[in-house]
Amino acid sequence: MKETAISMCRVSSDEQAKGYSLDIQKDHIKKHCLDCNIEIIKTYCEDHSAKDFNRPEFKKLEEFVKNNKGKINWLFVTTWDRFSRNISEALRIIDKFKKLGITVQAIQAPIDFSIPESLMILSMYLAMPEVDNTRRSMKIKEGMQAALKSGRWSNKAPRGYKNSRDENNRPLIIPSSDAKYIKRAYELILKGFSQTEVKIQLNKEGYNIAKTTLSETLRNPVYIGQVRIKSIEGIPELIVDGLHEGIIEEETFCKVQDILNGRTVKRHTHRRAGHKIEFPLRGIICCEKCGGILTGSLSKGRNNRYAYYHCNHCGKTRYSANRINSSIRNLLQGISFKESIKEIYDELLRKMIGKNTHDSKKYKKDLEEEIVKLDANLSKAQDMLVDSKIDHEDYANIKRKISSEKIKIEDKLNELKKDVDSNSELQNQNINILTNILAVYDKVDIRDKLRLIGSIFPEKLIFDGFKYRTARINEVVRLMLLIDNKLGATKNGQLSEFLELSGQVELPGIEPGSKQETKVLSTCLSCY
Repeated sequence: MKETAISMCRVSSDEQAKGYSLDIQKDHIKKHCLDCNIEIIKTYCEDHSAKDFNRPEFKKLEEFVKNNKGKINWLFVTTWDRFSRNISEALRIIDKFKKLGITVQAIQAPIDFSIPESLMILSMYLAMPEVDNTRRSMKIKEGMQAALKSGRWSNKAPRGYKNSRDENNRPLIIPSSDAKYIKRAYELILKGFSQTEVKIQLNKEGYNIAKTTLSETLRNPVYIGQVRIKSIEGIPELIVDGLHEGIIEEETFCKVQDILNGRTVKRHTHRRAGHKIEFPLRGIICCEKCGGILTGSLSKGRNNRYAYYHCNHCGKTRYSANRINSSIRNLLQGISFKESIKEIYDELLRKMIGKNTHDSKKYKKDLEEEIVKLDANLSKAQDMLVDSKIDHEDYANIKRKISSEKIKIEDKLNELKKDVDSNSELQNQNINILTNILAVYDKVDIRDKLRLIGSIFPEKLIFDGFKYRTARINEVVRLMLLIDNKLGATKNGQLSEFLELSGQVELPGIEPGSKQETKVLSTCLSCY
């Protein structure tokens, strides 16, 4: 009697281009059966992963075998990885089919089940696909973890966002049309609605969301532009700045967290890593390895949290925040000026302000003369009213117009006076900064720290663990340091113990270089 068989062909969506197409598999099995005089009575094709046997077509195959018990001799696949990528489950199914009188066989790697030692070979054939699957899964997880650490959301977009691509064709989430409902949910919580009431209200407005999903949505920092990296393999949970746009204000998010956690006492607004007090230099320090901007994060130890600056681009640079923060203070401490230099800078400012003051005096005189003319015109109008040359209505209109013009001019005079007072105050502030750069740095908040450092160093700073390098320094500060410390005759470009200018950039001397654009000396320090 002619033996019968059923065949199974399987392919996953990413394997079509690798020669595993369903048609090719069917042709190979058909040829094998013809050569062996075996009749194929049923063929099943599927496109599911072989990590287990919970597959729709395989369920149909099992049902067919059950209904045709004793009528089937073989189950053919092309290779063992088409059958399964789970060794324990594969051996269980093979044994189950054996009890039904069916031999499972891969035509390109046949096993002689009459030889006991063949079980070892079968195990190897079945183990290799599972190892490959596990290794592939690890690589995918590692890639996703690296993407998350760099702030890139690479999973399915959360509610309120949609998956997109940036200019480099890399994954990026952007706000979707549902973002308005996410904002609405936060607004309702702030108004005192319970989560159940919020769910009902959103459903009425046309947006269906489960209560559990709503709770997760209200606690997810992705909506303020951050990415939460869950704890894995002993690495503590971490929240980093995301590359996507937030759709909820941070203050709103924190208020909602307080409400959800049952807190009524106002707490400090949660701030992103870039604004945390531990990382005042985040955004202006570059990685010495790849040139990327260093970010900052807190790592949780057994008893404390430790702050680090690190590079998410190459992953090769990592410094203690205390080390970098202390070194920048040493750098600023090295930028000090003698009294003679302070006097020069003071005189320069006085001349600049003096020129402006001269122009202001002329402008003030012109305004005062206009007021005198307006008063004279009002006096003439009064005389014309007395002489009955104009009536009371015309006089009222003239007076109203003149009074309006006078108010405008008086406002300009008041603004002018404020400018003069402001210039005087600005001058005192600038001198105070030059005299006490380090003290000012320690006193101001993080944003002003960045402004102060940025006014001295227009380019990013590169820290190598011991010293800072930069391509350019504020021209006023650079020239004053050269004059004050007479460093021009010592090491070229070195301005302090902790700073040297990058050798990649050729700076002009006091006179502009022959082929360089004439520079206007920066007065960025005047911004305070």
